[in-house]
Amino acid sequence: MIESGDIASFAIGYGLNFNCLYIYSLEKRKSEEYFILLRKTSKIPENTKIIDVNSNEFNWLQKVQAVLARNEAQSINNTRIIFVEEGNFQSGLLVFINCLRKEPGGDIFRAVLIQDLKAPKFSLNLPLYSEQLETDLVTNVLRPGNVWGSYRHQLLRPCEPRLTYHTIINQLIRGDLSTIRWIEGPITKDYQNENLISIHYASLNFKDVMLSMSKIVSKVCSRKDRDCLIRSEYSGKSITGRRIMGLNHNKYTSYSNHIRTFSWTVPNRSTLEDAATAPCVYCTCIAALYINGDMQKGCEVFTTVDTPEKRKFIKETFPSIDDNHIGNSRDTSFEKMILQGTNGAGVDIVLNSLAEDKFQTSLRCLTNKGRFLEIGKFDLAANNQLSSKIFMKGISFHGVMLDQIMNTNDEVKNEISSIFNKLMKENAIKPIIRTVFGQDEVETALRFMAAGKHMGKVLIKILEENEPLNTPILSEPFYTCIPNKSYIVLGGLGGFGLELIDWLILRNAQNIILVGVDAANRDSSELIVKSAIDQGPVDGIFNLAASLKDSICRNQTPETFEESFKGKAWATKCLDEVTRKLCPDLRHFVVFSSVSCGRGNAGQTNYGMANSIMERICEKRVEEGFPGLDIQWGAIGDVGLVAEMQNEDKEFVIGGTLLQRISSCLQVLNGFLVQDKTVVGSMIIADKRNNSNMNNVVDAVLNILCIKDLNNINPRSFLPKLRMDSMPAVEIKQTLEREYEIYLTATDIRNLNLVKLVDMNNNLTENTISLKTSSVEVRDEIFFLPGIEGYANAFKTLESKIKSPATCFQFETNYELKSIEAITNFILLHILDKLEGRSEFILVGYSFGLLIGIELKSD
Repeated sequence: MIESGDIASFAIGYGLNFNCLYIYSLEKRKSEEYFILLRKTSKIPENTKIIDVNSNEFNWLQKVQAVLARNEAQSINNTRIIFVEEGNFQSGLLVFINCLRKEPGGDIFRAVLIQDLKAPKFSLNLPLYSEQLETDLVTNVLRPGNVWGSYRHQLLRPCEPRLTYHTIINQLIRGDLSTIRWIEGPITKDYQNENLISIHYASLNFKDVMLSMSKIVSKVCSRKDRDCLIRSEYSGKSITGRRIMGLNHNKYTSYSNHIRTFSWTVPNRSTLEDAATAPCVYCTCIAALYINGDMQKGCEVFTTVDTPEKRKFIKETFPSIDDNHIGNSRDTSFEKMILQGTNGAGVDIVLNSLAEDKFQTSLRCLTNKGRFLEIGKFDLAANNQLSSKIFMKGISFHGVMLDQIMNTNDEVKNEISSIFNKLMKENAIKPIIRTVFGQDEVETALRFMAAGKHMGKVLIKILEENEPLNTPILSEPFYTCIPNKSYIVLGGLGGFGLELIDWLILRNAQNIILVGVDAANRDSSELIVKSAIDQGPVDGIFNLAASLKDSICRNQTPETFEESFKGKAWATKCLDEVTRKLCPDLRHFVVFSSVSCGRGNAGQTNYGMANSIMERICEKRVEEGFPGLDIQWGAIGDVGLVAEMQNEDKEFVIGGTLLQRISSCLQVLNGFLVQDKTVVGSMIIADKRNNSNMNNVVDAVLNILCIKDLNNINPRSFLPKLRMDSMPAVEIKQTLEREYEIYLTATDIRNLNLVKLVDMNNNLTENTISLKTSSVEVRDEIFFLPGIEGYANAFKTLESKIKSPATCFQFETNYELKSIEAITNFILLHILDKLEGRSEFILVGYSFGLLIGIELKSD
């Protein structure tokens, strides 16, 4: 049994039919189990009144305010006020009532939205309506075919990977190899470009490992590439079928526009797998040893390895290198080997990738006027210091960074490319031994390389040598803009708007139209859209406009409603009409809504209603084959409206949500734009008592009133004298209900003072509360076990009807109780102490308390 007399039940088996049940509000299936929520029906109160609502005008608002005023003057809880809106698919009624019910006296309201144009006019005398209202649901929506429903939040499942023609390797979280994914790229199947290469093999280098594990920081030239840390050497085919190998400074990708200077035709003697091993190694050697090192033919070679297997490989592959010329790279003993092998003189050239103490040791191995060629990244990125004394030997130090050469120096690039071509013609470019991983094994390949036990190259095979160029690959959906199209952003000059614009630019948008004018009429909307079309076909519209006129419903006016509607409901309605005619290829029609729309928020009936209309517009668009997406954002902490209102010393909780960072919002925005649901939301749910102040009723109320110093407060002054107006009163009421299960009327709130708050807090902090029952001496004692909230307030309404002595436990006040076993032991001691030797008593558990009761019975 759960709240309102509903029954939660479950059944096991296949082919079950629940049509025999008159009312069931919810059905869930998990494997072979069905979970059913049976709704208790009740007669419609005799004192039921109907208020007809029209979302296009606000004459009905005065009737609502009159009911609220009468309810405050004298409680009319036995009354039902039913809002009805008929035949309007663009209605804001559903969220209006969500917000209204958060305000004092709002629990008497219900809503009926009739979206079936063929439905009979609403009347309580018609069974179609009266039977539905007997369920006493807050919102009741009638769709065509006499289908009744309501709205619920459901967890949005992540988008499944899908086959795409262009895909890119990306790391979602820097330093976490498990977040490496293939994501969808912007190139489509019909894209044609003579420089386009279909990548068949991509090679990993140790720099990629260092970047992906955050051992070094990438200094990318473009902010667009900052999330794609891994760079690529590749082999593949052009759209004409020419086999090409090369280097690419963009990212690991299945398609790429090749750099002419750093791309070469694969010789007929080599496979694409062979070709992918060569470009980076040989270009690095050319830049380091040929150009900077001025290495001459016939040099004596010393090298270092870190495993016996690599030593064996060196000896077998290069038999001219003596065993006493192969040192250990795991320590600094190679210095002694080199000095002994050169009679103490040192070597002319050091090609180094070792780090820290071995980096310093390698420097000491140079002879006079030697050249130190650093191809490692760690010490340079860490800015590790060199002793200037080493330069007394006349040495030179060269940092050889191939990625920097690719981005800057055309002269050096041309020289490297020329030497590479010359060596290929001389058959001096030999394939490197390699280990090949599949396209779905990128993380495994990086971990394998990070272990440092590999020999040769590590390759990722994206396509087989003879696979068709347009073979699709499974990738995670990823939103990108189309450069030659335009994007309209309403409200783009606000905090979130500027962040969104930056985000769109990083996603390849080049034509963005910022709208700061009123778009709430047809002419203005048409002008905006036509201006955007002049820049390129409109691909996306984002409406971020918002105007807050917060106040409880009793204090709202038609003017405050109109102000909130302009930028949201009416602008969206006009843009909907205009884009249907002028934007046949529109891909996204996005409106930014609020958590107050999905969950309701006191004081925002006007704002919430405007957001609700936008939701219904998007639903209608999608139903008729047009794009539409409404995003309900929670409170955003570092930019936008809430950030401007936030006090530094106060944590905002809006609609039961905490502040969400803008970076988090933009991250989930990508997922929203590539899925197919119409109304979605992103928010951080506030936990009960998540703030230390919330452990104390007094502190919680004072925090809402922004009172820090108690010395200047009369403890018997009522809260209205402490600057409590209508909005803080609503927040106090909600906080006491949500956090402490304390239910007070608006009048009770106004009569609160510091003394009463202290008394409330003392009651909450007691481990047990004796209920004021009409006890009969001969009856057994009753022990009440509360629900998950852990407080006695749930049983307070019953105490006058109980004929036995009764005690309720409050295990939430003891924060050392972390398990059911600990709670059970805590309660058992109190029961034994209270019984004083008696053996019979009664346990009553509510919700979570049932688990405690079962555990107690077993003890």
